[in-house]
Amino acid sequence: MYKCGTLVEVEQPKRGKFLTIGCPPKFSSFTPEVKAAPLLGKHTDEILKEVGYTDEQIAQFHTDHVVCK
Repeated sequence: MYKCGTLVEVEQPKRGKFLTIGCPPKFSSFTPEVKAAPLLGKHTDEILKEVGYTDEQIAQFHTDHVVCK
């Protein structure tokens, strides 16, 4: 359907399949993989741990609706 790769179909867990922009520049020996963006909050806990928050603090953030998950 969209053979040139400018538009590609990707799948996201909650959204399903949808069209998005692929990679308009064309390269002779490189075809990038186009994937859906992560859902809101997918990496929140990992990032909070990296910057020094404890598991207990992160759990409290979720309880208080300070962060999304």
